[in-house]
Amino acid sequence: MTWTSKIFGKSKQSSFADQQSKLEVLEKKADEALLRGDGELAFLLGNTFNDVDDPKYIKNPPYDVCKHNTAKAKYWLEKAVSCNHPDAMVVLGVAYCEGGGMVAKDFKYGVELLKKAKSIGTNPPEMANMAIMSVAGNFFKNGFA
Repeated sequence: MTWTSKIFGKSKQSSFADQQSKLEVLEKKADEALLRGDGELAFLLGNTFNDVDDPKYIKNPPYDVCKHNTAKAKYWLEKAVSCNHPDAMVVLGVAYCEGGGMVAKDFKYGVELLKKAKSIGTNPPEMANMAIMSVAGNFFKNGFA
């Protein structure tokens, strides 16, 4: 029996209803953590919803129930940012700098998030710097659009 089956009381093979109830449990736990000021679960949910569903990339349980959904990704990442989660700031900051799928382009706000993440400290430590250099390089390479 896996640790996820111990939590959810189900085998690895799950029906859609089982997956939906697992997702509800995860989201409830993330909401409870947010009330305590802990944005880690919200970040993990947001980041996993942001991952594209690819049969070659298996999402680890219990997050395997999080199918690609940019609206949910944005929702949970914003919740994590509200708790000053620096890694969520990097993911959202890059998204705002680039625009597109999850959010409309807002380069100024994206850079603000990246700078704040850098000041708090990310995991790994240089992640915010790498993101800043990447978006700055794209900014100059593609013009000031």
